[in-house]
Amino acid sequence: MHYTRSAQNFQSRVQQQYPDHSESGAGGDSRGHWEGDTLVVDTTNFSDKTNSKGSTSGLHMIERFTRVDSDTLNYEVTFDDPATWTRPWKVAIPWRKSRGRIFEYACHEGNYGMIGILNGGREEDRAKESSKK
Repeated sequence: MHYTRSAQNFQSRVQQQYPDHSESGAGGDSRGHWEGDTLVVDTTNFSDKTNSKGSTSGLHMIERFTRVDSDTLNYEVTFDDPATWTRPWKVAIPWRKSRGRIFEYACHEGNYGMIGILNGGREEDRAKESSKK
């Protein structure tokens, strides 16, 4: 499975063993397996550069993806790092099927090309309106 989390791309290997810690990146090393209809992605081996909400390289993250119905995927993630928090904590978010276009998750801060892209879009809008007259 390949997906984006916080503007970083991740790959989860299904049914494989973890490599040595030295092979992992800042986003850790993810392994997936199925528990019934739920895909469970277990991520460990984070680097000391991760620092998610104050976490350390000892962070352990478990994500669960469960199809609730044809329009909903339940996303649940548990964070555990005994060096940072007194107990694991969990977040659950229902992801609804998008009805519109899907755009890339990207930070546009300082992206000077965005001005040209937006101006070009407005120009296309004006041209469409002019052709209707």
